[in-house]
Amino acid sequence: STLTGRLPRLARGIRTWLGALKRTLATLLARLKADRQLRSDAPALGQLVEQITLTLLFSLDYQRVLGSKGEVRTVVYQIMM
Repeated sequence: STLTGRLPRLARGIRTWLGALKRTLATLLARLKADRQLRSDAPALGQLVEQITLTLLFSLDYQRVLGSKGEVRTVVYQIMM
């Protein structure tokens, strides 16, 4: 956020990337719902997309702040839970 505050072009690029990430997650969740692997209404699915995005973006840094080495498998576990 510090860099994007100073570099508007970077901010636009990151917003574009985040939008693509969220659309991909929404598509995956919709597919799970269509296959009856997930039960949810549209607002809850939207919140789940947001939560998964936040977890993906900040989980490794969070682990490092806590003194861990930051492992991708932990991120995957957190998202799956």
